[in-house]
Parts: sequence; structure tokens; C-alpha cells
Amino acid sequence: MGSDCAKPVFEEWMKPFNEMGAKTLTLVSRGSTDHVSFYRVGLPGFGFIQDSRNFDLSFGPRSHHTNLDNYDRIPPCDMKQAATVIAAMI
Repeated sequence: MGSDCAKPVFEEWMKPFNEMGAKTLTLVSRGSTDHVSFYRVGLPGFGFIQDSRNFDLSFGPRSHHTNLDNYDRIPPCDMKQAATVIAAMI
């Protein structure tokens, strides 16, 4: 989030995951994520961008964060990619 100095570090860290499709880095805030409250008080923070392709389109309008937003709707390949990248970053 806005850290020009951190971007090259994250670019290097992300290289091993580029073939998995994890390539996007941005300095733009995604807003409304868990790290924003830390960022607002001056602590560095970052968030992972997730593909929003299934948020509203697959099960009708506004299905994200509703009773239709269940684990059985998460593509297993997406979970494996996210778990791999996040575990490596931690």
C-alpha cells in the first residue's frame, strides 16, 4: 500500500509463484481489508488481491457475503494457490 521501497522486495518474493498465476503487485489500496486499520496509524501493511470472478456472477447478484457464500463454492485450485503463496510470504 503505497510503499515504493517494498515493491521490488515483493516482486522478488513473488517470482516463484508467477507460473501459478500470482503475478499482480500494486501500490494502490484495495480498501476495506484487515490491514487498512494498521496502515492508517502508520504501520506498514499489505493485502493479497483475490480474483473476484465468483463474488457476484456465479450465484446471482450480490452473492458475496450472503448465505450463498459457502466453502463449497470455492474452487479448490484457488485455495491451493492462495495457501501456498500466503504460507511462503509468512
